[in-house]
Parts: sequence; structure tokens; C-alpha cells
Amino acid sequence: MNKQKQHHSQKDTSSTEKSTEDTHNPQQGAQQEQASHLETSAGNSTSTNDQVLRLQAEFANYKRRALEDLERSKRDGKATVLRAFIDLFDNFELALKHYNKENADEFHKGMEMLFAKLISTAEECGLARIHTDNSFNPVEHEALLTETSDKEEGTILEELQSGYKLDETVLRTAKVKVSKK
Repeated sequence: MNKQKQHHSQKDTSSTEKSTEDTHNPQQGAQQEQASHLETSAGNSTSTNDQVLRLQAEFANYKRRALEDLERSKRDGKATVLRAFIDLFDNFELALKHYNKENADEFHKGMEMLFAKLISTAEECGLARIHTDNSFNPVEHEALLTETSDKEEGTILEELQSGYKLDETVLRTAKVKVSKK
């Protein structure tokens, strides 16, 4: 019977411990739940940070590649234009080497031909001369001089320096003399 009491008494103690654990269990459960939530949040945060860092690196690489592509395009565009002028450089060099006073007329004729070729090569690249045979246009013309004239005011009387544009972009305005009343 003593053994039974001891065994019974151990049962009582263990049931008392269990009941004590049960009263603390809601707090411990909440703490465990919070700890679990914090661990999950920390894991999610690390994952989000990794994604942000990856996106930043991808964007930096994209930006670098885009700048490299832009520079390559600029260089290729310049190379294309300059290739068109190389033959002209050779022709000018040859003409200058062979100039002497006895062939001045031929030299002058050759220079006119080279100038015409230079202009046509530039036109093939998209360059256009600004027309000055019309009324003054402040976008395309710059009036350096005015002169009293019987022509309508704002009429271009003389081109002092040629102007050029590429498509619709004015590269240099034409310098002109304009009529005034």
C-alpha cells in the first residue's frame, strides 16, 4: 500500500506540475508564436533584401550596357560619316602636292570639283544647305546686316555665309543681309 501511495503521490505531483504548466502555457504559447513570427519575418526580410539587391545589380548592369551601346552607336555613326570623307582628304592632298603657278587654272577647276564632291558627300550623310532665296526666317537665318531697299522688308538680299541643317535641326544659321524700308 505504501507503494501505491507513493505512486499515487507521484501522479498527484505530476498532475500538479501539468496543471501549473497549463496555466503558464498560454503565455509560453504566445511567446513561442511571437518568436516563430519573428523568425519568419526575419527570413522574409532577408529574402526581400536579397531581391532588392539583385534588382539593384540588374539595373546597374542594364544602365552600364545601355551607356556602352550608346557610345558604340555614336562611334559607329562617326566612323560612317568619316569614311565618306576619306577619299576627299586624299584628293585634296593630291591636289595640293601638284599645285604650281603654271597649272593655276587647272588647280582652281580641281578645287571646285573637290568642293562639289565634298558638298555631295555631306548631302549623302543628310546635310542640307539652308536656302537664302526667300524671306528672312529667324530660325534658319541670322541677319548680320540690313540695307534700305525697294524690296519688301525682311527679304534676304545677300548670303554672307552658308547655313546648314541635318533633317530639321539647324546646325548653323545662314548669315545674311536683309532689306529694310
